[in-house]
Amino acid sequence: FSDRILGMDPKPLEPVASLQGMKDSGGSWLAWAGDDNRQVDATQADAQFHSNPSILQSTETCEMAFKGRRDMVLFTSKRVLVIDVKGWSGKKQNFLSIPWSTIKAFGVRSAGSFMDKDSEMMIWTDIYFDPPGDQKSGAPGGDTSAAGMVGNAVFGVAELALNIATANAGGEALEAAAPEEKPEPGMSFLEFDFQKDKIDLMAVNRYLSARC
Repeated sequence: FSDRILGMDPKPLEPVASLQGMKDSGGSWLAWAGDDNRQVDATQADAQFHSNPSILQSTETCEMAFKGRRDMVLFTSKRVLVIDVKGWSGKKQNFLSIPWSTIKAFGVRSAGSFMDKDSEMMIWTDIYFDPPGDQKSGAPGGDTSAAGMVGNAVFGVAELALNIATANAGGEALEAAAPEEKPEPGMSFLEFDFQKDKIDLMAVNRYLSARC
């Protein structure tokens, strides 16, 4: 999949900058509780993910690396790679690749007052997000497949019949009492928290400016 989506290079790409990161001294217990990321050595991360597990392409270079409680975020010469460690043992891992070509906007937010312990990075992509339907009422989402369109039509007819029957009975169509839930943005928007004293936020901003 990496070769298909990211492409195969005849030679390594030139890195944006030599960004080894900070010496990893671990995070505080507050950062651990909030799963805030800290900047770690990109050279070590590059060696690790070229060998165990061998997730990076041979011509791909890790240029910045961040580590949270157990998860990691890598900025490579080809993508943003999010490593999500799951389960008690940590053997189950999810590797999410966001190619640089899909990122359309980014932002960073510095920490505020003394009580504000983390800073943030935001990334917007052009990866299409189809909101789910209303699970309580059974309304389908924006599925454009044949089955989805049939579901949309059936639901629309049923809703119209209910409104007509309610109106004929002298009442008004009832509205859902529960507020509409905001759909999760999926991969169209990603946000990462950083431990404010263990991240060079402006270096992250400069890097994203060069890459995006």
